Amino acid sequence: MPRFWPQQTRQPRREAPPALWMRFCGKVLELSHQTSITWWQAMQRTRSAQAVALRSIFLCRATLRPGADTLAHFMSTQVTPKGTIEVLESLIQEERLPAQLAREIEGKILKQTSRTGVWV
Repeated sequence: MPRFWPQQTRQPRREAPPALWMRFCGKVLELSHQTSITWWQAMQRTRSAQAVALRSIFLCRATLRPGADTLAHFMSTQVTPKGTIEVLESLIQEERLPAQLAREIEGKILKQTSRTGVWV
């Protein structure tokens, strides 16, 4: 007699945020550990091109050999304040990240942004 097992719904496996992401969020933006993870998880669930691109940049960079100037160089060449805020806006639109949390992160980004729109 065949056995029928109850249907199990599996959640897709989510990778942990790369160390570079955690350093960016923690040291540059001064976000809490949980906020950094929540933001990363929102980018994992989105279909927004900007968020997928930002997440992919961090994942790709994580596979390269780390250097002493990794974070500063990475931020000056790959991640812009404007682009990061656009990612947050897209996550709000898709309802992947609560607006209040996204606004708090945007405030932290703006604190680290010069008048010319580059990281300080």
